[in-house]
Amino acid sequence: MTEISDASFKRIQVDFGDDWRKKQWEQSRALFEGYFEYLKEKGVKETTAAQKANMAAIFIMDFLFIYYDAIDNILYVDDYAIKTFLGNWYIRKSMTPRVAEINRFLTAIADFYTFLYKKGFIDKYNLKNIKETCKDKEWFAQRLKSYFEAHEDEFEDWIMEYDYRMM
Repeated sequence: MTEISDASFKRIQVDFGDDWRKKQWEQSRALFEGYFEYLKEKGVKETTAAQKANMAAIFIMDFLFIYYDAIDNILYVDDYAIKTFLGNWYIRKSMTPRVAEINRFLTAIADFYTFLYKKGFIDKYNLKNIKETCKDKEWFAQRLKSYFEAHEDEFEDWIMEYDYRMM
């Protein structure tokens, strides 16, 4: 397994002539491999560990590093980033957004940042804030429900709240 380095947490500079996605994956892959191994060592079934590692990769590789310009380093994730991801981006990008899948993402993100805490990459205060956000499953369920219930002007207001395009 590749060693996790400071570069593993950072978004690479995008050069449109380069295959930046491949470079980003090569730079960050050790995080997801390490998380997967950590979960297996804790006794999580391999298929569940793979699913959680994939969900963490989606959060980081597909959302944070592409859409969320507010941070360049995943160690600085906060409640707003998680709410923007699952309370807006996921709902709008998924063909069939479901509460059960949002809950699985929340668990995977909380577990991923617990892994980073146990490896000494984040402090207890940051972990506490992330875990508190991820425990608020009712907020995310209500957010999904309100997406489907919004009409006309309400829908635009819904989009603007936690809008990933505004970052």
